[in-house]
Amino acid sequence: MCLLHTIIFHRTTGKYVGNGKGFQIGSVGFKDVNCKTIPLTYIMTESQQLHASVQEHVTQFKKQFKHGTRTLNLEFYQKKRGRWFSGDEQIPWEVWSIDFNVVEPVESANPSESIISVMISVAEAVNNQKTFLPKTPQKSDLGLVFDCSYQDVQPYNFRIQIPSQSGFSLKKILRDVSMS
Repeated sequence: MCLLHTIIFHRTTGKYVGNGKGFQIGSVGFKDVNCKTIPLTYIMTESQQLHASVQEHVTQFKKQFKHGTRTLNLEFYQKKRGRWFSGDEQIPWEVWSIDFNVVEPVESANPSESIISVMISVAEAVNNQKTFLPKTPQKSDLGLVFDCSYQDVQPYNFRIQIPSQSGFSLKKILRDVSMS
């Protein structure tokens, strides 16, 4: 959960509000969260709606993941208006694949150290000047880039998915073919 919230925090803006001349962007509140199972503190947005959405995906993932190795994908995408018969196309612009591996606990191991290392890597990656971010669209097209359904924040459009265990995903293949 801490990795998802860390990434999403960096891909969230305050609520866009039109002010006649353009936009005024609200602020993104944040709060520190102490993990219950390991000694680690991370930040997340104060948005209860966004937290509930992430929590729902994490709970679903935990139910399906009992042992072994599994991957969770966090994908940010931009919508492109399709033709009248095809609807909007969702074009990914950033994908995070997080691999989880259940191992037997070792008394000397401290998992928080490796998670902190990953969180630092996330912060470095999202703050890189070369990182692509979609341009802010006109007010009427905000929903093509941002998820405007939250009351207090606007994250970039995202989805959290558990890839199929077989490694074969028809949806993924079709998306790859449509982008080439």
